[in-house]
Amino acid sequence: MEILQFGHLVGVYGNVSGVGSGTFQKFAFLSMLRISFIESLGIDSIIALPAGIFSIIVTGMAGLIVWPYFFAILIGAFIGGHFVARHIRKVPEKYLRALLITLILLYLAYLISGIVP
Repeated sequence: MEILQFGHLVGVYGNVSGVGSGTFQKFAFLSMLRISFIESLGIDSIIALPAGIFSIIVTGMAGLIVWPYFFAILIGAFIGGHFVARHIRKVPEKYLRALLITLILLYLAYLISGIVP
């Protein structure tokens, strides 16, 4: 029972703060592990997969999923992810790193502006 509670917390955390944590996670992969941006996308997807699957299961069991929309979004996300993965290889790594750092700085500015009244 505790593992289900832990899994549910992981799923909630991934859904609530996925945008910021995903961005910082990619930056950590690039800077600390010294891997490429493309590899960080794959590693990030593999790490988030169990929490995503568990979130879908729990939300589905609670009856909170509108299934026709769910499948449409799932198929659209798969096609979009495949498109991005195929075409992002054409962009040089230095531009991807600069774009990621810009995104992080903008996200930090957004967080700070929300804290400071």
